[in-house]
Amino acid sequence: MVISLLEEETPGACAARNAGLKAVKSPYTLFFDSDDVMRVQLIEKAEEAIKKGNEPDLIVWQAEVISTDGRKYKKPFHTSALAYRQIYNSILSTQQYLAKTTLFRRVGGWNNDALIWNDWELGLRIVATNPSVEYIPEVLVTIYSQAESITGTSYHSKRGQRETTLRIIDDCLNQTTSPNNIHKEIRHALPYIAINIAAHYAREKTEEETYKSLKAYALSGATPIEKIKLRLLFHYLHLGGRAAYYLWALPH
Repeated sequence: MVISLLEEETPGACAARNAGLKAVKSPYTLFFDSDDVMRVQLIEKAEEAIKKGNEPDLIVWQAEVISTDGRKYKKPFHTSALAYRQIYNSILSTQQYLAKTTLFRRVGGWNNDALIWNDWELGLRIVATNPSVEYIPEVLVTIYSQAESITGTSYHSKRGQRETTLRIIDDCLNQTTSPNNIHKEIRHALPYIAINIAAHYAREKTEEETYKSLKAYALSGATPIEKIKLRLLFHYLHLGGRAAYYLWALPH
């Protein structure tokens, strides 16, 4: 085993991860966060899955999450409707998969401009390639939620950063010359994601101008029926409703 300690002058998690990706010489890469714990058998299980799956693009597993109040729950991985689950459930969290190094590089690595939800954004680019997947139905990682994590514990604390990630995805879709069905699924989801953020801002009593601009973005390209649906979803989420994505896009 060779361990290399690298130094990256550009601040931010994405820059550090890209520096590591550039130095990788192995066929597979796994990114991992400092506040989480890897089960001792993870690498062994991953190697078995690589052989079993005939060198798949992704190897994925389950994770246990420990919230800031000590509550524990299992974060499973859904092998069916991979794109749908990444769009609405962000199942490709940083600690929950490894991928071919060539795949990470082919999709462009981590986006330095995405200061939040960067694993969601990278995951969307990965699923858009229709990767082959080998699933390990075991908990191999413990994720410890932190009040000072990149995602944070409130929406208004990261005001503007989620919107930036949405714009990055929107721009990426606009530059796609041959969109496939997954690109179309992502495009369809963006208004819902925007209305979701707007409703959380409103519920947390963030400045009205902030969530109104997001509502305007969500409604801008929607059909008349979709506009009615998005306005209803805004009020539903504003009142504390959960799992609203089921109302926007029925699960596969």
